[in-house]
Amino acid sequence: MLVAALLVPALGRADEPPRYRYSPLHVSLVPPLSFPEEEAPRVIGLSLNLPYGRLSGLYGIEAGLINREDGDAAGVQVGGVANWVGRDAWGIQIAGGMNRAAGLCGGICLAGGVNWHSGGGGGIQVAGLFNGSGATWTGQRFVGFAGIQIGGIANFADIFYGLQVNLINNTANNMMGLQIAMTNFVADHFAGIQIGLGGNINAGESGLKRSPLRSSFGFGSGEAATATDDFFSTLFHEPLLADPTIMGFRTYLPRKTQGLQVALILNWADVLQGVQLALFLGSNFVVSQLEGVQISPLGINYAYFDATGMQIALAYNEARTLKGIQVGLVNVCRTLYGVQVGLVNVCRTLHGFQIGVVNVAYENWLPFMIGMNAGF
Repeated sequence: MLVAALLVPALGRADEPPRYRYSPLHVSLVPPLSFPEEEAPRVIGLSLNLPYGRLSGLYGIEAGLINREDGDAAGVQVGGVANWVGRDAWGIQIAGGMNRAAGLCGGICLAGGVNWHSGGGGGIQVAGLFNGSGATWTGQRFVGFAGIQIGGIANFADIFYGLQVNLINNTANNMMGLQIAMTNFVADHFAGIQIGLGGNINAGESGLKRSPLRSSFGFGSGEAATATDDFFSTLFHEPLLADPTIMGFRTYLPRKTQGLQVALILNWADVLQGVQLALFLGSNFVVSQLEGVQISPLGINYAYFDATGMQIALAYNEARTLKGIQVGLVNVCRTLYGVQVGLVNVCRTLHGFQIGVVNVAYENWLPFMIGMNAGF
C-alpha cells in the first residue's frame, strides 16, 4: 500500500521538465525518495530502483523492479517488471514483463512478456509473448530492424532484415530474410524464405482484389460476359477485371515475393519470383504474376495473370497466360506457350503441345484431340 501511494504522485509528474544533472550513483525507492534527491538525473554509473526509479538518461547499469528513462539508455537494464526508455536504447535489456523503447534500439532484449521498440535498430529480441519493432525516418530513408526476433505468440515488424521465429505468427510490412511460424504474413515486399506450418501470405491490396475466393463467393459485381465467353469468364474470373473495388481498395499496387514459400496448407503471393511448395493437401496461389515454380503434390496451383515457369500438382493447375509447363490431372490456361501434361488439358490458344487423355484447345485448328494435340 505504501508503494502504491508513493507511485501515484510520482507518475503524476511525468510531464514535468527533468533536471539534467549527472550522477555516478542513483538509488531510488520511488521518486522523490531517492539519492541524489533531485528528480530524474542523468546517471553515468549505477542506478538501483527499489522498486521504481526515473532518470533523464542512463549510461551504465540499472537494476530494479521498474526502470524508466525519459531520454536515452546505454548499457544494461535489468527490471523485474519493466524497462521503459523514452528515446533510444542501446545495450542489454532484461525484464520479467516488458522492454520498451520509443526510439531506436540496438543490442539484446530479453523479456518474459513483450519487447516493443517503435524505431528501427538491430540486435536480438526474445520474448515469451511477442516482439515488435518499427522504423525510423532518417531524413532520406526509413531504417528498419536488422537481427533476430524469437517470440512465443507473435513477431511484428515494419521493416525487418533477418530471422523471425514464432509458434503462431510472424508479421512484417517489408521483410528480407527467414520467417518460421505457424503462419507468416508480409503486407508489402518480401525476399527470402517463408516456412509456415499453416500458411504463408504476401497479399497486398491487389491480392485482395484478385482473390479467386472473391469470385467464388460473389464479392463485388462485374460486367456480364458474352455467351461465347461464358465458359472462360467463369473459369478465369472475368468479372474481377470489370470491377476494381473490394473492401474500399481501388488501386493496384503489386507486392513482390522473391524466394521460397513452404507451407502445409497455403502459400499466397501477389507477385512471385521463386518457388512455392505446398506440402500434402496444400495449395499455391499467385494472384498477379508468377516467375518460377509452383509445386503442390495433392492440392492446386493457381496463377491469375501471367505465369512463366512450371506448375506441378496432382490435382489441378490454372494460369491465365502460361509460358512453360503444367503437369497435373487437370491443367487449364487461357493462352499456352509450352506444354501441358495431364489427364485433361484445356486452353483457348495453343502454341505448343498438350499430352493427355483429353486435350482441348478451343481456337486451335484441332480443338479436340485424344492423346496429343499441337498448335503453333
